[in-house]
Amino acid sequence: MNTATLGLLATNPEAKMKVLIAVEDKEFGETIIDYIKKNNWNTDTKFKILHVIEPYELDEGVDVTYLPFLEDTKEQARAAAKTLVNSLTIKLKDKFVNCSIESDVAEGNPKEILLKEIEKWSADLLCLGTHGRRGVSKFLLGSVSQALASHAPCAVLIVKKST
Repeated sequence: MNTATLGLLATNPEAKMKVLIAVEDKEFGETIIDYIKKNNWNTDTKFKILHVIEPYELDEGVDVTYLPFLEDTKEQARAAAKTLVNSLTIKLKDKFVNCSIESDVAEGNPKEILLKEIEKWSADLLCLGTHGRRGVSKFLLGSVSQALASHAPCAVLIVKKST
């Protein structure tokens, strides 16, 4: 979706859009929020900011004495994720005071969770960032944004970080 198309969607007085904003970290989250803030959205627009925490996968034979440490790490990740989505929600509310804005933190595979959330929440638009990986690293690490652009049942806006 190009800026002109996004602008038409955002300023259409009939558009009662539901925009799901998937954020991975502060840097990409702020980039996405800044991009969204550049557009004029209908006051009936609903925004939802979502961060997905990927589960830790233990290899076979890992010493289970580390499990309490992993639980502490998991709690720290949840707390950091809640802080992230809350700060981005405040930043978005500063611009769109009359829009409905909510936030959430989920755990699981980001591709699967986001696809489920799009369906459950009936999102019209998914906004997310991309690391811009290429070649082997993209093949090995996969691309959440690429998978969602291909499989999401709604429009997808991929925002690249400015260099």
